[in-house]
Amino acid sequence: MQSVADRRAAGSLGRRVQQIVQQPLDGTEMRQALETLAATYSTQTVDSRRHRDVRSEMQEHTQRLDADFVRALGEVNAVFTDLEASVQHLDAQCSGLRVQVNSALRATESVSAQASLLVDEQRELTMRSTVARGVLEAFTLTDADTK
Repeated sequence: MQSVADRRAAGSLGRRVQQIVQQPLDGTEMRQALETLAATYSTQTVDSRRHRDVRSEMQEHTQRLDADFVRALGEVNAVFTDLEASVQHLDAQCSGLRVQVNSALRATESVSAQASLLVDEQRELTMRSTVARGVLEAFTLTDADTK
């Protein structure tokens, strides 16, 4: 639904378009305005050519920069692709090493437990040996004691 202001603006615009369309094109004023307009757009001055050349050079330079940027991004992408492949390779190697270490731990678990028991037994034997030496020293008679 159009508001009252929209309808007025549309009506106003419509009236202006009608006024322009109803203007006779063969009038002197209209002819001069059209000739001036045509002269402005059809003649190419040195300045307009220079501006067009500068604009064209800027567009070409921008296109070269864009191409260089895309090429550089391609090189960066290649480096990251190689890096990702290397990381995946390292991850696979680490996974293989983890499997080997876990397998070795399982295989040596009984030996490790047995070694722990032997260490405890050695500790106990060392303690008994120390006690036995102490008892031996305390109860051993010297030649002086036997006389």
